[in-house]
Amino acid sequence: MSASGDHFEPTEQQKEVIESTESGILVGAGAGSGKTSTTVDRYISLLDRDPPLEPRQILAFTFTDKAAGELREKVRKARKERAERAGDPNPDAVSMSDAWVGTFHAICNRILKAWPIEAGIDPGFTVLDATSGETLRKESFDRALRKFCSADESRYETVGLFREAPLRNCIQYAYDELRSRGIEDPRLPDFADTPFPTEQVTRLKEMVDDAVDGDLTETRRKKLEELGGILDREAFDELRLDGKLALRAGKNEVLIALEDGYAGLCDALIRRAADPVRRQLDELLELYGNEYAETKAGRSALDYEDLQLRALSLLRNHDSIRGAYQERFREVMVDEFQDTNLLQLDLVRELAGKATLITVGDEMQSIYGFRHADVQLFRDRREQEGVRSYGLTENFRSRPLVVAAVNAIGAELEQQAPGRTDSVPHHEFRELMVASGADQSAPASVSILLTGRNGWKPEDLGELAPPGNPEVGKEQDHYNEAEALAVARHLRGLVDEEENGISQGDIAILLRAKTRTHLYVEALRQFGLTPYVVAGRGFWTTREAVELRALLAVIANPLDDNNLLGALTSPACGLSSDALWLLRRATPWNRPFWPTLASVARSTALPGHGYETADDAAEWLEQIPDQDIAKAATFVEQTDSLRRRATIVPLDELIDEAATVTGYDLANLIRDPSGNGLATVRRAASLAREYEAAEGRTLRGFLDWASLSEQLDSEAAAATADEASDVVRIMTIHAAKGLEFKVACVPDLGRELQSRHDHALRLGRSEDPARPEEFAIGLDLPRFDSKSLPAYQSNALKETARITNQDEELRLLHVAMTRAEEHLVLSGVLPEKWPGGGISPATPMITRISEAFGFDPETPDSWGPAIPVDGGEIAIVKNLAGGDRAEELRARPAPVSSPSVSEPAGAQPPIVDKGFRVYPDVPLSFSALAEFAECPTRFYARRVLRLSEHGVAGGPENPDEESLSGRSRATRLGTAVHNVLEALAKAGWPTTGRDDLETSLRREGLGRRGAGDANGADELDDARQMVEGFFASEIGETIRAAESGAEVPLLLSHRDVTIRGSADLIVEGDPPLIVDYKTNRLDGEAPRDRMEPYELQRGLYALALARARGIDLVETAYVFLRQPAEPVFRTLGPDDFRQTEEDLDETLTEIISGRFFGGEAARHDPCRSCWACDLLGAQIERTAERQA
Repeated sequence: MSASGDHFEPTEQQKEVIESTESGILVGAGAGSGKTSTTVDRYISLLDRDPPLEPRQILAFTFTDKAAGELREKVRKARKERAERAGDPNPDAVSMSDAWVGTFHAICNRILKAWPIEAGIDPGFTVLDATSGETLRKESFDRALRKFCSADESRYETVGLFREAPLRNCIQYAYDELRSRGIEDPRLPDFADTPFPTEQVTRLKEMVDDAVDGDLTETRRKKLEELGGILDREAFDELRLDGKLALRAGKNEVLIALEDGYAGLCDALIRRAADPVRRQLDELLELYGNEYAETKAGRSALDYEDLQLRALSLLRNHDSIRGAYQERFREVMVDEFQDTNLLQLDLVRELAGKATLITVGDEMQSIYGFRHADVQLFRDRREQEGVRSYGLTENFRSRPLVVAAVNAIGAELEQQAPGRTDSVPHHEFRELMVASGADQSAPASVSILLTGRNGWKPEDLGELAPPGNPEVGKEQDHYNEAEALAVARHLRGLVDEEENGISQGDIAILLRAKTRTHLYVEALRQFGLTPYVVAGRGFWTTREAVELRALLAVIANPLDDNNLLGALTSPACGLSSDALWLLRRATPWNRPFWPTLASVARSTALPGHGYETADDAAEWLEQIPDQDIAKAATFVEQTDSLRRRATIVPLDELIDEAATVTGYDLANLIRDPSGNGLATVRRAASLAREYEAAEGRTLRGFLDWASLSEQLDSEAAAATADEASDVVRIMTIHAAKGLEFKVACVPDLGRELQSRHDHALRLGRSEDPARPEEFAIGLDLPRFDSKSLPAYQSNALKETARITNQDEELRLLHVAMTRAEEHLVLSGVLPEKWPGGGISPATPMITRISEAFGFDPETPDSWGPAIPVDGGEIAIVKNLAGGDRAEELRARPAPVSSPSVSEPAGAQPPIVDKGFRVYPDVPLSFSALAEFAECPTRFYARRVLRLSEHGVAGGPENPDEESLSGRSRATRLGTAVHNVLEALAKAGWPTTGRDDLETSLRREGLGRRGAGDANGADELDDARQMVEGFFASEIGETIRAAESGAEVPLLLSHRDVTIRGSADLIVEGDPPLIVDYKTNRLDGEAPRDRMEPYELQRGLYALALARARGIDLVETAYVFLRQPAEPVFRTLGPDDFRQTEEDLDETLTEIISGRFFGGEAARHDPCRSCWACDLLGAQIERTAERQA
C-alpha cells in the first residue's frame, strides 16, 4: 500500500522518482501513469527522511486550486494513517496549515501579503476576478485609444485599417504574452527604421532594362515594361507589393534573379511602410499598459499576472527576503510543468535557490498554449545539464485495447503531421505501456464513427431536425446533426448492453469547441439519455439563456436586428421561418427589421423604404400567414409594454415578467419537462438582482455584463455534477484534463484546425533567456483595397504558429483519448473528397485518421470494418444517409431508468434542474458554507435543488429569502430578533426594542396572540427575553458604549469563487471585534460546546475583515442570545487565517466534488436528523453502499 492511501505498491519507475536524491529532477509522467500518487509518496518520503523535512520546508506548485486541495488532503490523510499506526493518541491533530501547497497565483499572493510594503503595494490590495478584470481592461483600452488618436488625426486611419476590435485584441494579446515572459512593462523591440532601398531600386531597374532587351515572350515583356515604368516614375504605390512578378521563370536564371530582386524590393518597401505603424502600435501598447496599471492602482487591485510579476520583482530586488525563502525551502515541486511559462519558471528559480527542484509533467499533455504556456521550457529542461530525467510510462487507467488504439492512432498522426521542420521544435510522441499485470481479457472497445457529408435531409433527423420549411431560404446541410444522433445512438447501445455494466454516469462526451454542444444535448435526450453540460459551457451560452438574452435585448433596443431575430424564433414569439424570410425580403438591407414587423403587427402603413414603391414590400408581406401576423401583433404589443416597464421595475422582476407575459416560461416547460428552462429564468433573475445591487438598474449594462460573462466562463470554475448523478457529462477536452471515465467519446473531429491567436502583430521567442525583451516581430500591414502585407518576420512566425498550433491540436486529441478507461469512441464528418494538396496543418483530425488508415471519403466501401491493433481491433461504424439509417436515427427509445430521489408520500414531484449544479449560487455565502459543514445533505437540498422543508421544489435562488411558509418558526423567530438588533444598532441603541419586537415578529408571521395562533404570546416573550438579556449582559453594555457598525458586508475571494456574507456587528477597537448573534436553543449545553459547526464561519468572518483592512488580528464573539452572559470569544491571527484558508479549500473541494451524502472521502457527514436527510435518505444509503 502506498503512502497516499491507494492500494498498490509503487512500481520500479515510481520508486526511482520517490527515492531520488538528485538536486535537479524532471519526471515525464504519461497519461494514467500514477503521477499524483507518486508525487504524494515523494512528499511523504521527504517527511520521513533522515533528517526529516517539515511541510513548511516543501514548496509545491499545482496547476489548479482543486489539485492543491487534493494534494493537501492526500498528504494529510497519509500522515494521519501513519500517526495511527505509530500509536499517536491524537492522530486527528495532523495539520497541513503550515504547508506551502498552491497555484502560482496563490503562492505569490501569500508572499505579497507577507511583504506588501517591500513589494511597493497597498497592504489591503484585492485580487481582480476575471469579469472585473476584463471590464477594467476594456475601459483602459478605450481611454488609451482616445489618447492615442488625440495626438494626430492621421491615427484614425491606422485604427480604421486595423478596425477597433481586432486592434484591441492584438494589443491585449501582445500585452499578456509579454507579461507572461516576465516583462513587467511590455513594449515592442526598438530597432532602426528601414532606409529607402535606393540601391535595390537602381539594381532592379538595370535588371529590367537588360531583360527587356533580351529574348522574351510578349506577356513577360509587357509585365517588365510596366514594372520599368513604375520604377522610372518612382510610383511605388502602384506596386502590388506581394513579392510576385508571376514570370514563370522556370530555369531561366535572368528571370529568377528578377523575381528575387522584386521580392527583395517589395520586402524593403513593406518594412518601410510598416515602420511608422510599428511605432504607433508600440505607443498604443505603452498607453494601454499605463492606463491599466493606473486603473488598478486606483482600486488597490492586482490581476493574476501582477501577483507573479510583483512577487518576482520583490524576490529579485530584496536579497534578504529571497534568501529567507531559499533558506526555508529544501525541495520545490512543480506539477504540470509542461503548462508553465517563463515568468513562472523565473519565480521557481528565485524561490528554489539550491534546493532540490523536481518538475513533473507530460509534453504530450501540453494544451494551454492559448494561455501563454510554453512547452519549450519542458523540452529545454530535459536537455539541461545537471537535471536527471525519469519516465513514468505505465498506464494504469486504460484497458490494454484502449492503450493500443491510442498508440496506433498517435503514431500514424505523428508520421503524417505536415509542415514540420528542424527549425520548429515539436513534441516527441512516446507510446504508452500497458501496466504490468493488466487484465488482457477485460471487456473494452474502441470505435470510430464515420459520418458521410452528403444526403442528409431534415426528415432523417427526428426531433433534431431544424424547424421551418426547407424550401424557403438557404438550403442547409445537416451532417452535424446526423453525427450527433449517431453518437447518441452508439452510447445508448453501450448503456443497453447489460454485460458491460455501463451506466450513464460512466460516460463523458469531450468536445474541442463548445459551439455544437446543443446538438449533443438534444441528441442524447432523443435517445433517452440524460445530458449534463459540465465545465466549458457557461450558463450564458445555454439555449435558454441565449433566448432570454435576445428577448431582453429587444426590450432594451428593438432595433438590434440580430437579437430581434433570435427572440422572434424563440418560444417567446415562435414566428415561422417562412414569415421571417418574407419579413426580411420586405425590409431593405440597410434598414432595421423592427419597423417592418411593427407595421405588420399594428396594420399601419409601412415606414419609408428603399423600394421604388410600397407595393414591392407589400407583395412580400401579403404572403405572411395569418397565424404569424397574430403572433407578431402579440409580440410587438408585449414588447412595447415591457419597454415601458423596464425603467420602473427591478431587473429581476422585469425578467420574470418578460418570461411570463410572453409565455416563454410555459413554452419552455412544454419543451423540456425537466424544468431546466424555468431554472434558467430563475437563475438569470437572481444574477440580475445581484448586478442591480452592485451597478444600478440598467438593462443595457446588465446585458453587456452577461455578454462579457459569456466570454469569460471559466472551465476550471465550472463544477461537476453530484458524483452519484446518473447523467452523461458533456464537457470540453480542456475541462476533462486530469479526469477519467469508463467511456470517453470524442466527437466533432471534422472541424478544421484553426489558430486561436491569429493577430496582426506576431511575437517571436527571445534567443537569449536573459534578455526576454529582445525578440523578432511580424506585422501584417492591413490595406483597404487588398489583403494585408507581411512585414518583418511575419511569414516565418506565421508558419511557426501554424505548426505549433497543429502540434497542440494533436496533443489535445491525445489528452482526450487517454481519458478512457474501458471504451473509447471517436467520431467525425468526413469531407466529400480528399483535400487538394494533401494533409495541411488545418486538416481536420477525422480526415487525418481516415487518410492514415486508407478510408477514402468517395468510396465508403473502403471504410473498415475494423483496424487491427495489438490485442484487438478498432471497430469502424458507418453513418451514411439513406437506407435504414434514417429510421435508426429517428428512433426515440424509452428513457434510461435512473435512481431517483425518494419523495414523501403525497408530495408533488419537484421540478428541479436535472443538471445538479454544484455551485448553486455565485457568490456563496458564509452562512451557506456553515450550513454545509453542519449538514451537506441539507445544503444540497436547499442550495442546489432549492427545496424547502416541505419538499416542494422551486425555492428561491437565495435560501435565506425563502417565503414564510418555507421556513420553520424557529428560523423566522431568529430573523425577527436579528432585524430588531440590527435596527437598534444602526439607531445607536436608543431602547431595548420592546415596541419593535411585535412588529418584527408580525412581519415574519409570528407573535399573533389571537385565535388560530396559540404560539404568539410565547414567541413574543421568547424574543423579548433574548433582546433584553443581551442588553443587560456585560458584552451588551460594552458594545453599546463603543463605535460599531451593523450588518457590515464582507467579501472573500478564494479559488475564483467570491464568498459573500455580512457580520451582525463589528465593534471598532484594536483589534476589531466581530459579533455574531445566535438564537439557537441550547438544550442544557454550554454555548462553547455548540461552536463546532460555526468554526469555519468564524474563521471566514475574521479572514475577510483581516484582508479588507490589512490587519493581523481579529477578535470574534459568538453571542447565544438565550445565554448572553456567556459569549464565546476567540482572537484569530495569521496561523488561524492559514488554517481557515485550508479548511475553506477542503470545503470547496467537497462541494466541487459533490460530496453531499457522506462517504469515505467526505469530511462532513449528513446529520441524519433533519428534513433533508429524511427526504434524501435513499441517496445517503446508496452512497454508503457504494463505499462499502
